[in-house]
Amino acid sequence: MKATLKILLGLIGGAVIGLGIAYLIIVLMDGPDAIENLKTKDIGIGKLCVSIAVTFASLIVAVVMQFALHETGHALGGLATGFRFLSIRLFKYAIVREADGKLRYKKFNIAGTGGQCLMDFDKDREPGDIPFFWYNAGGVMMNILSAALAIIALRMFDLPMVAEVFCMMTAFAAIMIGGMNGIPLSMNGLSNDGRNIMLLWRDKKARGFFFRMMQMAGGLSRGERLKDMPEEWFQDVKPEGKDDYFTITNRMNYMTWLEDRGRYDEARAICEELDSIEKLPTLLAMEKNADHIMLELLTTNRKAVVDTIMTKQMMRYLEANKAYSPMKTAALYAFNLLCRNDKEKADALYEELKAKKNDYLMPGEALMAIEMAEAVKSCVNKE
Repeated sequence: MKATLKILLGLIGGAVIGLGIAYLIIVLMDGPDAIENLKTKDIGIGKLCVSIAVTFASLIVAVVMQFALHETGHALGGLATGFRFLSIRLFKYAIVREADGKLRYKKFNIAGTGGQCLMDFDKDREPGDIPFFWYNAGGVMMNILSAALAIIALRMFDLPMVAEVFCMMTAFAAIMIGGMNGIPLSMNGLSNDGRNIMLLWRDKKARGFFFRMMQMAGGLSRGERLKDMPEEWFQDVKPEGKDDYFTITNRMNYMTWLEDRGRYDEARAICEELDSIEKLPTLLAMEKNADHIMLELLTTNRKAVVDTIMTKQMMRYLEANKAYSPMKTAALYAFNLLCRNDKEKADALYEELKAKKNDYLMPGEALMAIEMAEAVKSCVNKE
């Protein structure tokens, strides 16, 4: 019922926005009396249909273009301040720089995001010396710039209808996407650019966690394992609550580092600690649970705990993301092998994991996932 209601509200909201945009197009093209003229049929129905069709087509192109420009802005802002390019993603399509420096096309996705630009540093720095602003602000700056150019074109030039509509939709999409990323918000457990800047500006400790997170991403993308990275990158610091975003992400990285070192009981204890945080953001909880299910099955294997973790929502999340995330595939492998006793499906997931190990965005994560899957297999063989 709730899902149906959300779909209906989304359709109604989209229809209202579409009608509003169509109204603005007609008024801007034919003046303030356009709607009254439409009622008296002074405006042909053909022109109206063309206007609406051009509007929606322009809006789709403008939105895709603004997402692409937003991620390009992050890349330019990062490169200008000393970051090193790792990957850039638009929806689920990514261009990745591999360990040998060559660029390669891969697929990756994070629920609730239209894109992502990952970068790191090739040299260590002090947390207070991290140039975080332009990397985080570059995307919004690019949206603002394109909105300004579109508005200038509308005000200064007598454009044909299609160009005029496209500039309007460009300005609309740029302001919407720029606003959604620039106004400090947390969506699905992920901080947007504006909130990142705010948190990093306020807290030197958060800047340190942010910097290490970028370095870890760089290592994983080059096929390195977390367990082989410097131990001082992984700090044993407990978060103060659900709003302590960078400390939560650091805690999850510390948990994954323990996991990669085979310290499964300690890693599971941190999962349980994170469970105690009231209203842990949904996406972070789902990401944590993908590891938690593996850790629980490899250690205490309590049926009640497994059932609590592996809800229908969690199963849908794992199935939806296993194509992009090796840990999701490994979690499904463990669950099917140890809980469902479905060896055929488990074996298929295991073979998929090994076959795609170089195709994942983070090959280093894939190596860890394969090792954990083999630990699960060893549990079965011992029995």
